[in-house]
Amino acid sequence: MEEAVEKWQAIAVITEGNDNAIAARAWSSIGYLLGRQGKHAAVIPACDEALRLEPRLAGAFYNRGLAKSKLDQHKDAVEDYDEALRLDPKFFEGYNNRGAAKGKLGRYKEALMDFDTAVHLKADDPEVYKNRALVKRTMGQYKAAIEDCDKAIGLKSNYAKAYHERGLAHLALRNKDAARQDFEKTRDLAHKAGEEELATLLERELKKLDEE
Repeated sequence: MEEAVEKWQAIAVITEGNDNAIAARAWSSIGYLLGRQGKHAAVIPACDEALRLEPRLAGAFYNRGLAKSKLDQHKDAVEDYDEALRLDPKFFEGYNNRGAAKGKLGRYKEALMDFDTAVHLKADDPEVYKNRALVKRTMGQYKAAIEDCDKAIGLKSNYAKAYHERGLAHLALRNKDAARQDFEKTRDLAHKAGEEELATLLERELKKLDEE
């Protein structure tokens, strides 16, 4: 991936001044690749360069928004998602991630509207159902949250986070047996995927559940 970043950097340098549209897309691609590497702080200046050259590049706004979300700069992230969606109103990922950012800000009703739009645009993506379930659970809509988790799991049977979210909704409804089953499934999937931090969290939650 480092090699790909270097190639895009070379393209950006060569094309700037001759074809700024290509240079802008090169910087946006650099931002995307840096994000894939977890270098979120470095994504922002790369996208800044892209937008300096091409102020109407929806992908650059989106990549910058995603980086800001990863850095917990949710208010600024929403503003970038707004611009991305203004430029490309059918940008599924923009609605999904803006909904997640609004949820972090406590703007739950707005978040649900974004998730609803995302589902309308792409009804077969399990993440958006899991994200919507989290917001619904936070709002106390536990049965609706479970329904969304069921949809997510129906689309991706090994989706550990969806089982966890469903377990939390079951627990809120005092359905302890159902919650335990979902927590155990989450733990087992997390172990299998090497996600030991999540597995450890579920061990604690199962222990707490047994002590109640």
